[in-house]
Amino acid sequence: MPSPGPSIAPPRKAPVAISGAGSSLNLIGGPEDTASGVIRFAVSLGGILALSLLAIELQRLWTSPSSAAGAEAGSRAFMEGLIFACLGVAALVNYRRRSVLVLVAGSALFVAHGLLSAWFSAKLLTSPLPVGLRPGWNAVIVLLFALLVAAPPLLHYALLIFSSLVSPVVLALLIVTGHAGGPHTPPQLARRMIVANTSTWICAIVAVAIVIQRERERRRVQAMARQLATARGEVQELGSYQLERRLGHGGMGEVWQASHRTLARPAAIKLVDAALLRQHAGSPEQVERTLARYQQEAKLAARLTSAHTVQVFDYGRTDDGQIFYVMELLRGLPLHRVLERFGPPPTGRVVAWLLEVCDSLAEAHSFGLVHRDLKPENLFLTRQGLHREVVKVLDFGLAVVRESLGQSRIGERPDLFTGSPHFMAPELTREDAEIDGRADLYSLGCVAWFLLTGKPVFAGDSPKAIVWAHQAQPLPSLPAGLEADSGLGRLLQRLLAKDPELRPGSADELAAALRALNLSPPTEPLLDVDATELAEDFHARPAQIRTRRK
Repeated sequence: MPSPGPSIAPPRKAPVAISGAGSSLNLIGGPEDTASGVIRFAVSLGGILALSLLAIELQRLWTSPSSAAGAEAGSRAFMEGLIFACLGVAALVNYRRRSVLVLVAGSALFVAHGLLSAWFSAKLLTSPLPVGLRPGWNAVIVLLFALLVAAPPLLHYALLIFSSLVSPVVLALLIVTGHAGGPHTPPQLARRMIVANTSTWICAIVAVAIVIQRERERRRVQAMARQLATARGEVQELGSYQLERRLGHGGMGEVWQASHRTLARPAAIKLVDAALLRQHAGSPEQVERTLARYQQEAKLAARLTSAHTVQVFDYGRTDDGQIFYVMELLRGLPLHRVLERFGPPPTGRVVAWLLEVCDSLAEAHSFGLVHRDLKPENLFLTRQGLHREVVKVLDFGLAVVRESLGQSRIGERPDLFTGSPHFMAPELTREDAEIDGRADLYSLGCVAWFLLTGKPVFAGDSPKAIVWAHQAQPLPSLPAGLEADSGLGRLLQRLLAKDPELRPGSADELAAALRALNLSPPTEPLLDVDATELAEDFHARPAQIRTRRK
């Protein structure tokens, strides 16, 4: 499981959980919704105008075919231009979905159609033809715009006022300028105008109701989004810690960066998947026994004070049964990442790192804690102050959890395997084997081999094959520079002995043997700011966690 990554960026308040909720629910009146509405309106208006123009042409040809270039030519040209304008607006909005451009284009079409409708309405009112309370195309367009275009309410109200007044204003201008003509007096024209525009005014009132209802729905959805964002912010707390961003995840669970709500102290929180624990622990009683043992070992891990053991601040369980523990947030790199970036380090530096790990193991073993999963991912090179680098051992508190996840059953069910076969002592996979600190020393020997050579001790096509190699296959030949006659080569052979009795008896004994090699490490620090700033280690996403103390 990946260890905590660098912590050099300032804390952030989980933007994905909050802004993501709002953006995913706030669909009414959004830019995409408005653009789609304007496109539908433009296509609908263009279709209506095209059908109207076709009907006018058919009527003209049927009633008076000789008037092709008469007084209606200007009106037909205006309608044809408006049809092409509708198609152009639809194409433009589909290509450039900017909110201001979309609203301007949709409003321009609405106004142009309103002027065209007012012109035809004025001509109808001044003609001898009777008028009645029947809905016209202008009334239909008013409803279509209100239904399809999710524009701001004030824009809707302004356009509805325009559509309601444009016909009376055009008629009044014709009367004042003397272009009204026809057999009707001005009072008669006013009455005919009221009758003809009643349907438009009724549709305008209905459109106002539609706009008001949509605005209420938009505000309701926004309120729901804010409530969801607030709820996610509340559940993204674990005890006294606010979860901020995920640092990594692995077979056992996840690691999160967090900060204390009152002390503002940064921390890393490791969460163990509750479903995984229930799946591999067997019965509910076994789960409870595992959790009880975990709490005992977590208490012991919290008492570890070695400078080379990650400090544990807190531990517990979440409401859904996940195990968590809170530890210090480290700045640096796990050793496998160090190897990837810089290649195999000098022998003196590796020996210095092993001595620091021995300091951590010696204290833990004195409390009866066996790590069981010592590997480069759990050995973290971090900066202390400006110039000093130290290696810290992670995850001592999760030893019993690793044991409960079925490492001893790898031979039967390799798919359940959650450990690290390249660094696992042979006895860890044997039934009823007695496990003590010498298993960690074997794993440390595998780590040393990996750091010095860049390769694991044994390779294999599957975890089962690798575990079998650790149990039965002879140790490979030592690489050049680590021959068996050298002190470090002989020490590696002792650490990687199949029989625990042939290994060093304790971490202190191993540390004494390492010091006797008299290998001086390089004095300059290995890490710099660029090496610890690995933005790709951070992946933010929302978490829903509630705390239950046990």
